[in-house]
Amino acid sequence: MVGISSTLSLDQALALVVQNLQNGRIAEAETLCRKVLSASPMNGPANFYLGLIAQQGGRPADAVLNIERAQKLGVADPQTFQVLAAAFVSLGRFPDAEKAIRKALAKMPRAAEAHLILGHALQGQGRFDDAASSYRAATKADPKSATAHYNLGVALAAAGRREEAAKAYGSAIKASPALFQAHANLGVIWHDLGKWNEAIACYDRALEINPNDAETINNRAILYRDTGSFAQAARDFQKALELRPASADVHRNFGLLLLLTQQFERGWAEYEWRWQCADFQGRDQSHKLPRWDGRPIPGGNLLIWNEQGLGDEILFSGMMDEVARQAATAGFSVTWATEERLVPLFQRSCPELSVISSQEIGRLVEKQGITAQIPSGSIGQYLRPHLDRFPADRPAYLRASKDRIAEVREALRKHTGDREPPLYVGISWSSANRDIGALKTVGLTDILQAINAPSVCLIDLQYGDTQEERRQASERTGMEIIHVDALDLTRDIDGVAALISCCDHVVSVSNTTAHLAAALGTPTTVLIPAASGKLWYWGAEKPTTPWYPGVRLVRQSGGGSWAQALSDVAGMLSDTSRMRNAGEKQP
Repeated sequence: MVGISSTLSLDQALALVVQNLQNGRIAEAETLCRKVLSASPMNGPANFYLGLIAQQGGRPADAVLNIERAQKLGVADPQTFQVLAAAFVSLGRFPDAEKAIRKALAKMPRAAEAHLILGHALQGQGRFDDAASSYRAATKADPKSATAHYNLGVALAAAGRREEAAKAYGSAIKASPALFQAHANLGVIWHDLGKWNEAIACYDRALEINPNDAETINNRAILYRDTGSFAQAARDFQKALELRPASADVHRNFGLLLLLTQQFERGWAEYEWRWQCADFQGRDQSHKLPRWDGRPIPGGNLLIWNEQGLGDEILFSGMMDEVARQAATAGFSVTWATEERLVPLFQRSCPELSVISSQEIGRLVEKQGITAQIPSGSIGQYLRPHLDRFPADRPAYLRASKDRIAEVREALRKHTGDREPPLYVGISWSSANRDIGALKTVGLTDILQAINAPSVCLIDLQYGDTQEERRQASERTGMEIIHVDALDLTRDIDGVAALISCCDHVVSVSNTTAHLAAALGTPTTVLIPAASGKLWYWGAEKPTTPWYPGVRLVRQSGGGSWAQALSDVAGMLSDTSRMRNAGEKQP
């Protein structure tokens, strides 16, 4: 009889391997496996157990080699496929993991662990709804499994099914009250859903379990910032930075708080960390050229390039006239690269600079020696380090085309005919921001019901396809919204600027339209959501902002209702219309 010693057969040795594994004696089990393989290299079970040990020991590549060898030697029970799938998941080989675990589930369809592994494999492929189905099957197979409920919550959250995710995390917490990550993740869900008290409670409980988790402290700080508890937010950000001083996310988020509360000098410094944040959507177009330090570069060529969305670029464009003056005084040239849709508007508004599409940066760098470069969002650290560096009563700094304005006026006359010129009020009610767009959006029907006055003529300024939404809102309220068919409100920014210039007033949520109207100098009211921490440029509590001194800010109530804000807007428009009809000048 073949054995590994005179007293221990191969079968006895393998039985002892299993016993050692069950009792947690992993090292002894591995030693026995290797002795078995030394005596019998083609032993399938020994290869499998060695693979299992490798997977449990954090060596998934070795696990795959040993288990696949075991399968070639005839070991093909469901457990081998399950362990192989787990190893594939650890290696990020998710399609291979899915293939292997489905073979295991074909033989043991009620195995909770197998459904968990399938969920991991599907989630790794970005198939979040499918993953949720697998995790849900795991919860049915083992209703008391906190791990299954927790992973179900993760998949549902990734699929955007937040309410269901909250229930899943709640079940995980019920099964394991001290499960830190379930409390922390549930806090994020409640935060996203605007249930701030519940979110704070979850963050607090999570930090009772793990007081030094920097990510959760950062998340709680964001919630404090977004809901106006600035002192608590600052304390949490500083604590998170003590724990993780190199965290770009914490630095960036702290920077937004400082900018929001007009602590500009340090705020800009912290904001520079945005480039190291994984979720920052800006594209680096520096071409590794020297960074401008804000000082004159006589005889040089400065490149300023866009980094964020249209609204941000319009905001930052308010500093370009100062850059132009500095360049003229010191004798250097400036090229301003921006989103192509903004080029005509920016060039007309700041003719001292050369404005190009950002798509032309590469050719510019090749053909013209660039002395220094800077992203537009970094100019503020030099031109707006303190509140007293903001122009106190600046005029409009963007100028629409006179020819386009004339065209738009004619189009509007076709709608109003020979009637007395009404009060033209441009409205924009939605934001396309993927993270906080829903928080910023106001129902169109709600706006129409609030601004229901015969002397007001509403002009559609909302980009995107809103035809059906406008039709339904008009049917519900009986109010007409003028839409200028000849204008593409998404692509034709110069045309939108002309349309805004024809308005007597603009009412908008925080989006590109609001920034454009404010920069054009059209009287503008911006509806600010209660959770406005990321919208740092509107400031914290005041009805005005130094970025656009002529803009009026109307803030949503803490309960999440827009009713009072819309009532305030309606009252303001009514007063404006009454003053106009009386021949008075609007203040």
